[in-house]
Amino acid sequence: MSTHARDAAPMRVLYCLMCGLMLASSGCARAQTVQTAAKKKVVMSKTATPRPSAAAVAWLKLKSLYDYDRKTPLGAQTIDLQSDAIGSTRRMTIRGERGETIPLIVVMPRGASAQKKVPGVVLLHGKDDDLNEVLMLFMARSLAANGYASLIPEVAKNDAQGKPKADPLSADAALLRRSFIASIHDVRRTLDLFTAQPEIDATRIGLIGLSLGSIRGAVTTSVDTRIKTAVFLVGGADWPTILSQSEDPDTRAYHARYVRKSASERQRQDQILADVDPRNFVAHIASRPILMINGTKDVLIPKASAQALFSAAREPKKQIWLPYGHFLSTEVRPLIQSWIDEHLKPARAPMQAEKKTSGSISASQTQAAPAPQSVSTSPQQAPLSAVAGTTSKMRVESAARLQSAT
Repeated sequence: MSTHARDAAPMRVLYCLMCGLMLASSGCARAQTVQTAAKKKVVMSKTATPRPSAAAVAWLKLKSLYDYDRKTPLGAQTIDLQSDAIGSTRRMTIRGERGETIPLIVVMPRGASAQKKVPGVVLLHGKDDDLNEVLMLFMARSLAANGYASLIPEVAKNDAQGKPKADPLSADAALLRRSFIASIHDVRRTLDLFTAQPEIDATRIGLIGLSLGSIRGAVTTSVDTRIKTAVFLVGGADWPTILSQSEDPDTRAYHARYVRKSASERQRQDQILADVDPRNFVAHIASRPILMINGTKDVLIPKASAQALFSAAREPKKQIWLPYGHFLSTEVRPLIQSWIDEHLKPARAPMQAEKKTSGSISASQTQAAPAPQSVSTSPQQAPLSAVAGTTSKMRVESAARLQSAT
């Protein structure tokens, strides 16, 4: 072996060792990179926000129909103010989103102030505005006598130009849907005004709906969490059932036009009404308690419709069936007051002890009560007249209409 070859051998060995070390170092680096990436993937999987379910996305889309612009000025005006031993009654107006005038009534109990805030209740009337205003005012003054403020919003009857709006049931499903959604916007705007009053405890707000007011109330309560409990009087769900089985004259006229349409058009109209059907909303009231009171002889809100609303709701819920038609007796008043007291005045004993029961019960299971009188009696006969105060000529005439209707 030459001298050159002997000198080169150690160099080759050293070169091989260096190459081996470099390859080993590179392999370790790659392994470390893989491990680091794997760890990052695990951390990201733990912290990443899960994708909402299809049902959640559908609900957000449906709920968004009832969103409204809270920045639009309310333009509140007081039209009339009356006071007596029970409290004050303010007739007011605000502007709707589209510029129309929305009338409302606020009944405030005597003694309410910014230092002594009181809970509030939203009262939603049925289809006959004048007729139901009597009942709502009676109920509001009864609540005021027990320490509650009340808000009675009315659906705007005229558009921004002062022209009368068409009756939703006089046209088709599209108009019914538009007017229904607009009415919920109106209710929520009046609630903005109500909860801004210094005398109102905005954390204790309830809702009582009557007839169509129950249908509106179920949707309003579902989309507005300011409402902590609700009472639905002679209300229901499932528009196709209501429109096909109700004996209300306007509803029957609507259904007569409906059945003359083609099968595909009827299906399309049913799909349109799904956006305003309480059956698709009431489950989202969730943990907020609801009470339903229905009449076994009601021909305006079918029994199947009332059952559909109750079945769609979640606990806590309760349904009471009384042996009356669409005009319930005055025995509902202590039932309503007891429920409102229990859920809006937890520190105060209810006016009438009532066994806590979840589920649907009949009149025979409720606490025994004196022989009931119909709320369709005149103001002089109705038990609520004790707190009704001075009644205007219009209210007397409306009460007479209610008496003759039964």
